[in-house]
This record gives sequence, C-alpha cells and structure tokens, in this order.
Amino acid sequence: MKRRYGVLALALPVALMVGCAFTSVRPWGKDTYIVHASGYGRSASEAALAKKAHSRANAFCAEQGKVMQPVSYEWEVGDYELRFRALGPDDPEVTGPAMETTPDVGVDVQER
Repeated sequence: MKRRYGVLALALPVALMVGCAFTSVRPWGKDTYIVHASGYGRSASEAALAKKAHSRANAFCAEQGKVMQPVSYEWEVGDYELRFRALGPDDPEVTGPAMETTPDVGVDVQER
C-alpha cells in the first residue's frame, strides 16, 4: 500500500508539469487585455501555447458578449503572451487580425 502512494506521489506532479499550460487574463488599458500562457514539455511549443492563449482570450470575450481582436504577441520558449482588445460585435474596429510581433533581433546597416 505504501509503495502505491509513493509512485502516485511522484507520477502526479510529473504528469501535471508535462501536459499543462497555464493561462491568466489581466487588464492592460481601455478594452485591452493580456493573456499569458506557459507550459512545460509537449505543451510548451509556440503553437500549443498560442492555441491556449487565443482560446482563453476568445472565451473571456464571449463571456462579456464581445469579440476578441488580437493586437500583438510575444513568445519565448515555454511562454506566450497575447495582447488583445475586447470589442463589441458591431464595433467598427473589429477587423481581421492586425497583429504585430516584437522583434527579437536587431539589424545594424552599415554604409561602405
């Protein structure tokens, strides 16, 4: 009996860390919010975290009867942050995605 609980005590935290992505929504100005998703293992890919963040943002807006309008995003291994606006369905600013990404590489141009 002790052995079974010991195995469970080790397996449960590992299973939770490998498959989970955590999301939270925070206000970021007028009608603007940030959703942050982080994950470990298989759930840490950019695609998996982006899907989780966009799903959470859409659900957050739907709860308020609004539409999610992506603004920008940032991604690092294991972390994805989406900035979005919660707009009314008839708002004229509701358009297709006009997302911007934050560059992570700078290029210096030197004249010869």
